Amino acid sequence: PRTLGISFRGPAAPRVSSFLKHESLLEIPKAWDRLGLSECLSAFSEKEVLDENNPWFCSSCQKNQCATKTLTIWRAPDFLIIYLKRY
Repeated sequence: PRTLGISFRGPAAPRVSSFLKHESLLEIPKAWDRLGLSECLSAFSEKEVLDENNPWFCSSCQKNQCATKTLTIWRAPDFLIIYLKRY
């Protein structure tokens, strides 16, 4: 599994830092480096192998298929909006 480190600046930083002190975060190993936006986008666009445990459904033949999935960003927008989701 990958770990993404994000640093917060600005008016929301004190509020966010209080969440970072939560006891559940003490279990996470601290041996990770900070990642920049380019590293995050690079991890987002890595190839993903879809095997028999996680197949891709082909709409042409109507069957589950093994495949390789790649997400690519073709151009950068004027404004980049990043949604932080907790899974």
